[in-house]
Amino acid sequence: VILCQERKLQLYGFNGVKEREWVLESIIRYIKVVGGPEGREGLLVGLKSGQIFKIFVDNPIFKIFVDNPFPISLIRHSASIRCLDLSASRNKLAVVDENTSVFIYHLISKELLFEDRNCNSVAWNTEFEDMFCYSGNGMLSIKTGDFPLHQQKLQGFVVGFKGSKIFCLHYVCMQTIDVPQGASLYSDWRLLAMEALQNMSLDIARKAFIRVRDMRYIDLLNAIEVGQKEGQNQNIFKAQIAAYQGKYEEAAKLYAKAGAIEKAMEMFGDLKQFEAAKRWAEEYAKEKGDSTQVEDLINRQAEWSEEVNDFEAAADMYIKAKKFDRAIAIIGRHGWYAKLAEIVTMLQATDTKALQMCAQIFRKGGQHELAKEVYIKLQDHRSLIQLHVEHGRWDDAFLLLKTHPEFKDEVYLPRAQWLAAHDMFDEARVAFREAGRPDRAIRMLEQLTHNAVLESRFSDAAHYYFLLAMENLQDVKSPPSSMVYSDRRAFQRFQDCYDKCEIYYAYELIYRASSDAFSSIYAGTLFNAARFLLMRLMNREAPMGVSMVKLVHMLAKQSEVMEAYKLARFAYDKLQGLRVSPEWQSDIDLSIVLVRAKPFSDKDEMLPVCWRCGTTNALLNPQGDFCFNCGSAFHRSFLTFEHLPLVEFELEDGIGDAEAISLLEQEPGEHGSPKPKSKPRHDDNNADVLQLDTVDQDVMAQMEMMEDPWQGQMMIPNQPIRANRHMLKNIHRSEVIIRMWPNTLISHQYFRIMDPDMPACIGPCGHFYEQDEYEMAALEKDEAPLSRTKLDSQGEVANSAEADPSAYFTS
Repeated sequence: VILCQERKLQLYGFNGVKEREWVLESIIRYIKVVGGPEGREGLLVGLKSGQIFKIFVDNPIFKIFVDNPFPISLIRHSASIRCLDLSASRNKLAVVDENTSVFIYHLISKELLFEDRNCNSVAWNTEFEDMFCYSGNGMLSIKTGDFPLHQQKLQGFVVGFKGSKIFCLHYVCMQTIDVPQGASLYSDWRLLAMEALQNMSLDIARKAFIRVRDMRYIDLLNAIEVGQKEGQNQNIFKAQIAAYQGKYEEAAKLYAKAGAIEKAMEMFGDLKQFEAAKRWAEEYAKEKGDSTQVEDLINRQAEWSEEVNDFEAAADMYIKAKKFDRAIAIIGRHGWYAKLAEIVTMLQATDTKALQMCAQIFRKGGQHELAKEVYIKLQDHRSLIQLHVEHGRWDDAFLLLKTHPEFKDEVYLPRAQWLAAHDMFDEARVAFREAGRPDRAIRMLEQLTHNAVLESRFSDAAHYYFLLAMENLQDVKSPPSSMVYSDRRAFQRFQDCYDKCEIYYAYELIYRASSDAFSSIYAGTLFNAARFLLMRLMNREAPMGVSMVKLVHMLAKQSEVMEAYKLARFAYDKLQGLRVSPEWQSDIDLSIVLVRAKPFSDKDEMLPVCWRCGTTNALLNPQGDFCFNCGSAFHRSFLTFEHLPLVEFELEDGIGDAEAISLLEQEPGEHGSPKPKSKPRHDDNNADVLQLDTVDQDVMAQMEMMEDPWQGQMMIPNQPIRANRHMLKNIHRSEVIIRMWPNTLISHQYFRIMDPDMPACIGPCGHFYEQDEYEMAALEKDEAPLSRTKLDSQGEVANSAEADPSAYFTS
């Protein structure tokens, strides 16, 4: 038994006694037993240093025959050894080193005979001196003498080579591979087989082809045998043999001689030699008078051109074969629009399927004009309108719609969607209504409103809520006196949206003033807007996005600025019950302490006076924005949120809106109702002071009531003022503001201006403004507040003749 330990080799007998030991100069990397007489076997030893030794294992019984008991140096190689083997005559040594290179040395002359790379193992043929094999990189290489190297695929390591068998170790499996020793015998068998086939000696040919394992010719023999049984012409068999040998022209002539020209065509068609096939097809057409074979060959040539990616030739072939659908499909895939246009000119209007395919390809490729020509040729007006819509040719679409109004659904709805996608929401809203889809308009506005609130764009949210209100108002189809359930729901939605529109419009001022580092908004405007909002929201939940903390905090700060300390205390007390940001808490606590040092009252000039009953009201009415005495609503300017001198009145039963306007436009009579006068005031140390007459006010009031029915009704609290024809005649038209609703089913509203020195007007949004402020806003932005209706320099609706009357209020 040989035991290897790094540099040591130890020889042990079967009794366990160490008999000999060799210590070598470097670590042992490879050992191979190379045989020999019993007791004198030899070992090949390869070291890491590249030294190769031959060691004889000497048994003491045979010691007298040992010439050299020491290791014999064979070759000193330049790299570490991986594998070794000796030839059969022991004159040649095969070496594989750690660089995966194989070397063949002659041991007597020390000459290098062969060298190659990509090798991991090597083995000599034990029966043939000059033959060895080696494996590596998934290949098996066999070298015989000076002949060229033979290679074949092999996975694993060669461990032995005997005769024509190679032994290969792949993982844990040993494989045996048979290797042919030469090619001369193979050539002889093939020569015999071909000669036997030419002489129709089918049995001998079959055995020879089986010997060389040529399955093609075996199949040919089978076909010939079947043909012989069927009595086919001998020339057909000779043609088949010639075709198998690559002699195609000779085979074609033999087929023609046998009267089977179609087989020649088939042969050239299978070979994709279509020109030769067409030549024989023409011969067949002359003989048989049938041209279908030529068309079939053209079709097959087109299919072959398509298979080999010669698409242009394939398209031309399909056109020649009248297979327009296949040609159009190929041309469409490659975007050859000019060639496709040529096909369109070749097609008739009855070729509907092909023309539709062309039109679809033009549409996908953005070829509007070409697609238009196709649809005109087809007289397909619906598709033509759809084409104009797809390419945004709205003028063409509407022009065609005039002659074909039945396709309006194909235009209006896509137009509305296109407008919405391009942020033209006002136009999109109108277009959705024209398309008969008001629900889509409302859904679009609801989404825009929701996004605006989430992004804290409260001015935009107010505008969109105004548009939503107008949309819902258009859904009211009957007057208030006879509304059905759907009308009441639509009117309720209108009121809700209109209410939120006002809230968000006012809150935009509060939000900007509290969020921006610098604000140019007048303190009085912020004070009035905060009061307006708090009176609206005190007894209900605030809409999404409206912060009650910011609102009440703004009211508290502006109340201190306006010296309304009582209201400031109320606001700070209310802040105590709200969740306040920690950053504000210390400032609010300090302000609460400081405001306690101020008078517990509001500045008298700040208190609002009712223009109907003359009652002085508190700055904040918890019940709402109206007079606590007579119940008359306070009408505010939606620029400054100041209290305007307006009193609403109604028409007496039996008086219509048209008649009322006609009466108002008449000049008042001599004994008409006196014009309302402003409260007399005078300047006292820069203070605006009300001058009271010495005459008993109650007496004067009773006298005016007797003379003027308007004044008499104003003194009756919580009752609407009803104007009869006589009263309307005696009121000047300039004293009345008429709110005309966008929906004509809803009656007008009438408001009288009680102070001629404070002229007011109504905007397209239906809210009131001071005349001067409104005209200034129109000059600054060229649009109305809130509704964003375009205005001219006079504050009037621009292009009112073309504007949508259902989109805004008028007066």
